[in-house]
Amino acid sequence: MTGDFLKAWLKCEAALVKMDSEFAPLLLASLKNREVQLMDNISFLSAIYMDPRFWTILSEQEVARDRIHLMKTWTKLEKINLSASSQDIVVNVVAIRSVHKRERSRSS
Repeated sequence: MTGDFLKAWLKCEAALVKMDSEFAPLLLASLKNREVQLMDNISFLSAIYMDPRFWTILSEQEVARDRIHLMKTWTKLEKINLSASSQDIVVNVVAIRSVHKRERSRSS
């Protein structure tokens, strides 16, 4: 899962900060550079949005953009008639919709 990947990535960054090695700062700089690119990727951010452990790192604008992206993705999937083997996708999208409903009801 993307959330597990991000968790491992952040642990790696934290470990590199503590390391006393001539290579650690170089590797950390490379990780930070790549992280900027990852956090600019709508598909990656949408996958992060699906993991509640990382909701706090997303801005309100990113959350809104992620929801739109996921709903557009769902619409495209509906158009191609999901097969029975895609039930896990359906479960994830249903979860998104229920979270979205809860957030709308809280803000009302």
